[in-house]
Amino acid sequence: MAILKCKYCGGNVSPFPEGGVGTCASCGAVMTLPKNTDKQHAAAHNCGNYLRRAGKFDKALAVYQKLLSEDETDAEACWCSALCRFGIQYAEDGTGGYRPAALRPEAGRFLECGDYLAALSLSDGAAKLQYEQEALRIAASLGQTVQRSTPTPGQLLKQGFGLLQQGDFAAADGCFCRVLDAAPEEAMAHLGRLLAECQCTAPKELAGCRREITQSAHYQDALQYGDAALKNFLQATARQLQRQGQLSKIEQAYAGAAAAMEAASTNEEYRRVARLFGQLKGYRDAQSRAQECLRRAEVLRRDGIYRAAAAAKKQGQAAKAAALYAQIPGWRDANVQAVQSKQRAEAQKAAKPEPEHWVASAGKRIAVTLLVMALVVAGCYLLVTKYVIPQQKYSAAETLLEAGNREEAIEAFQALADFKDSPQRVTAIQEDWYSQAEVLLEAGDACRAAAIFGGLRDYEDARERSRTLWAQIVQPELISAGGWYSVALRGDMMVNSIGDDREGQCETGSWMSIASVSAGWEHTLGLRTDGTVIAAGYNGDGRGNVDDWRDMVAVSAGQWHTVGLRSNGRVIGLGCGNDGRIDFDTWRDIIAISSGRNHTVGMRADYTAVATGDNTSGQCKVEEWQNLQAVSAGGAHTLGLTRDGKVLAAGSSEDGQCSVSGWTDIVAVAAGYYHSVGLKADGTVVAVGYNEYGQCDVSQWTDIVAISAGGFHTLGLKSDGSIVATGRNESGQCEVQGWDNMMVPD
Repeated sequence: MAILKCKYCGGNVSPFPEGGVGTCASCGAVMTLPKNTDKQHAAAHNCGNYLRRAGKFDKALAVYQKLLSEDETDAEACWCSALCRFGIQYAEDGTGGYRPAALRPEAGRFLECGDYLAALSLSDGAAKLQYEQEALRIAASLGQTVQRSTPTPGQLLKQGFGLLQQGDFAAADGCFCRVLDAAPEEAMAHLGRLLAECQCTAPKELAGCRREITQSAHYQDALQYGDAALKNFLQATARQLQRQGQLSKIEQAYAGAAAAMEAASTNEEYRRVARLFGQLKGYRDAQSRAQECLRRAEVLRRDGIYRAAAAAKKQGQAAKAAALYAQIPGWRDANVQAVQSKQRAEAQKAAKPEPEHWVASAGKRIAVTLLVMALVVAGCYLLVTKYVIPQQKYSAAETLLEAGNREEAIEAFQALADFKDSPQRVTAIQEDWYSQAEVLLEAGDACRAAAIFGGLRDYEDARERSRTLWAQIVQPELISAGGWYSVALRGDMMVNSIGDDREGQCETGSWMSIASVSAGWEHTLGLRTDGTVIAAGYNGDGRGNVDDWRDMVAVSAGQWHTVGLRSNGRVIGLGCGNDGRIDFDTWRDIIAISSGRNHTVGMRADYTAVATGDNTSGQCKVEEWQNLQAVSAGGAHTLGLTRDGKVLAAGSSEDGQCSVSGWTDIVAVAAGYYHSVGLKADGTVVAVGYNEYGQCDVSQWTDIVAISAGGFHTLGLKSDGSIVATGRNESGQCEVQGWDNMMVPD
């Protein structure tokens, strides 16, 4: 889901679980939201709101009317159209809130405005209530009398959640009861009563509740009558609370083991405590404490044997003493004492006449000795293969875990099979990691949650949840301009290619189930819907060896290298590695990638940028970029698109390709070899840079939904599924006029 901007201050808005409304993270205002929150639709709404806040009411109205022409049921576009007709702007009222002011009062009575009435008819629930309440505020600011009516269930529902935020739980519960009197199956009212019962001001606070919410009748009713989103939220919260309860029990067990460790004084007691810590599956420092208990137990055991050996020696039992000392080699002076005791035992034995049969059995003694030696060798081999080597691998797995490389740690513990507590360690890591992903998702950090779910692979439903989240985060590449050819994804998920095919880069006709495409200089990549990758064209340096790639969410073809983004947020690369263009060992939490001529750029989950490779023109100097929504790597320059529609640039600008600071209302960028292209919110396109072949002649393009910049040509995808092209065409790369059933963004 795309980020929506506040209609009052321009801050980021977080939707409520019930949908239709949300709250601004900056000013705290509650406002209505469009039902369609895909990236393109949200960007158009954000653009309209920006223009209205700037006082450009007619331009803003044109944006909203275009949205209505695409979807006549867009209630939010109707509402915003009404705001524009009356010239509504908001100013701080001195109390932290915002009051409406009409700059076009001559528009008439607001409550009779057709756009406002259309918004009411197209909305329901909390959104409809918000429209009604805000309309009353605007009418009052215009001095227009209004008649108030008895509160509707929707109004009571909104009032109840407002009282929750104020901490008045009793009054809030009363509002929700009145709602249920009229609508017994209203799931949000049941949720409100659950929040009031648990004394939570908002749904997200349930995760910190100390009650067993699943035992509440309000929880069961909300679960029964709620939609899929509410059910998923409640079940996830219940699982989180259950895990928290389990952690509390583990903490009690840990405290008991710690107390037992302090009281222990014998070998047996320390070993019993070690087993207690071992049952805690790596909780806190339980593992190290278990090892310490075993160490103390071993010290006591060896001391006991040493004392017994000393007593036997004192009693003249040299053979017994030698055998005891031999059990603790290296302990104190046990080695010396063992030799001395053995010598004394042999001397004692020599003083006694040997039986005649023993003298005659020297051959048997040699055979026994050899047998013993063979058993010792076999024992050493088993010791090394069954314990020493696995223990080394176990320690290596722990080191990976301590370094934060949980995915590698899981694989290392799994490879150890049943050695020590490896299966339990795997389960503990997976459970903790899964819980962390749910917490991040609940907090709105879908990017990091998607990466964690991706790293968990087949654990529970992690793979499916990862795919669902990544589908919301990554915008697929539907058209791609390569060096001398063009590629586009059809509506049937097959691929069209045209232009230079000397290396077979256009041999994509047999590809099926493709979700995204990327054209390099002489090779083409296709990302399948199952997360695998296919390649065509020149395979120098192994840039097309992608047959074993799995769980991929994005791919990008550079001039001489290939880059892929895995579902765990890690990046992998193939092909020419000069200048470090495929050095991604330190990259983590990546959500977007782009390959240029000799460099690669990525966008992190915190919306900052990272780059690697050739930096002779400064194209990798992107470390200070923030608040990004997209990046694009070109020949020797890099573009970044901020979330407020501005464009950043780094690298060579010899042909003016970095002259983008004046661009506004941009929703997508594409960096070509020596030129830059930007897609505006209104579907028009701008371009700067090298233009010898007309690759920047895009000013007449309209109704564009996606762009791509190649070596010396530019592609644009229209909303009707057709494609336009301009620029160099000596290989026919711009002859795309007959392509009319291409896939368009959701």
